[in-house]
Amino acid sequence: MISYREIWAAASVMVKRYGADATLEAAARAVKLRDEGDVAGAETWHRILNAIERLQAKAPRRVRRSLAKSADAAAVPVVN
Repeated sequence: MISYREIWAAASVMVKRYGADATLEAAARAVKLRDEGDVAGAETWHRILNAIERLQAKAPRRVRRSLAKSADAAAVPVVN
């Protein structure tokens, strides 16, 4: 079985390589392996898919701050 660390490393590589489509790519790989009868391989890709979803759900702190500042700036009414 692939280690926890390897799952996260694979998820990170997938996000870097495929960006927003990383979940779709991982899911496709899991389905392909399942259809080929490789249950263990499909299970591994489901674990990677879960890690990808968790990585993509976490925005870096500075991005969250930047978004908050943008929202605050957008909330300021413009007077002509």
